[in-house]
Amino acid sequence: MRIACAVLIFVAATLSASAEDDRFPSPAKSQPATAAKEKPAKPAASKSAKQAATKKEKSVRDKSSKDDDGANAANANSATPQEPPATMKERIGWRLIEDPVTHMRLGLPGKLVPQSADSKTGSRWMSARGEVQIETFRVAGAGTTLAGVFEQQKKNPANRRVEANKLNADSFVLTGLQGLKNFHVHAQFKNGEVRGLTILHDQAMEGIMAPVVTAMWGVFVPFPDYTTAGISNPYRRKVEYGTGIVVSDTGHIVTDRRLVDGCSVIVVAEHGNADRIAEDKAADLALIRLYGARNLKPIVLAPEGPKGAELTLVGIADPQAQAGGSAVTTASGRLGNGGANTIEPSPVLGFAGAAALDAQGRIVGVVSERTSVVAGPTPASSRAALVPAAMILKFLEEAKVVNAGGRDTIAAAKTGVVRVICVRK
Repeated sequence: MRIACAVLIFVAATLSASAEDDRFPSPAKSQPATAAKEKPAKPAASKSAKQAATKKEKSVRDKSSKDDDGANAANANSATPQEPPATMKERIGWRLIEDPVTHMRLGLPGKLVPQSADSKTGSRWMSARGEVQIETFRVAGAGTTLAGVFEQQKKNPANRRVEANKLNADSFVLTGLQGLKNFHVHAQFKNGEVRGLTILHDQAMEGIMAPVVTAMWGVFVPFPDYTTAGISNPYRRKVEYGTGIVVSDTGHIVTDRRLVDGCSVIVVAEHGNADRIAEDKAADLALIRLYGARNLKPIVLAPEGPKGAELTLVGIADPQAQAGGSAVTTASGRLGNGGANTIEPSPVLGFAGAAALDAQGRIVGVVSERTSVVAGPTPASSRAALVPAAMILKFLEEAKVVNAGGRDTIAAAKTGVVRVICVRK
């Protein structure tokens, strides 16, 4: 009995020792396991692999971004704006605008680019220190080709290094580095002209700007159909130039209402400041007046409508359109849409409020830079309309202004138009 008990005690002790060994392995036993665990880690090799993976991921991301640029360019003329989420709009001060110089539709992150100015062929917006710059451009004239503008944009400015480019039948895309900034260029060719948009931003702002650039390409339309453009609050320049017609010898001038909207000061070049005294929102007309002005030569409006579709427009083009000049110029136009009041092609910037004469030399209305005075579709190529003289005469009658004492010839029109300058805060 004693022997059996001793055997049982020995077996129990042995099993207990074995259990202790499993719970707390000895150094001799744990060493191989530790070595086996550490061996596959290889920290240096893992770091190298991680760097390679990161580099590959960035390459894929960059390629995806460039592919997105190309896809967005292909869809750039979509009539339905693909705008960013509401939270992003609020954060960046998003606005859907029409560039008054090139007439392109684009989305503008106003809080990122609060400063604006004219560029050589378009408009420019920028941040206070230039970290972000957005610029529109328009190239037109005899011999303009998409391929020619594409090659010019690749090489100019000289510090531009193209990393990806795609030339399509009617558009192109360029991306790369310009100095220390990332740049993106989209452009489209139509009716003998190229219209485009350039976005530049510091490389350090890639995280902020990547979704903004994508959003801008989503709504960018170089040649919009203004009946579906969806622009409720078009961008207006701080200093805007247009034309007015003198309708009385006591200082009354009729011009485009939109030209003088929101002005803190209205100036009639070579004469002085003017007051806005009446408007007709339905016809988009405004009546301004110079007090004490002399040597004004009023023109007489023909109450009948134009005879024929051909028009001669007499106005004062924007200084940007005539190398800083202020000369009275003429342009040819034609009533479009089978006799409706749209004018094709649209005249150059500065002709809002210009006089329109028919083939008989009668002054039959003024130019309004908008879609249409009456209901109906407006061609994508037209951004101007004729406000008929009959509507102007009714407007003057309601304002108790008599249109008399002038002449109704092209020579009279050239002496009876003035440059109207709107200065906004």
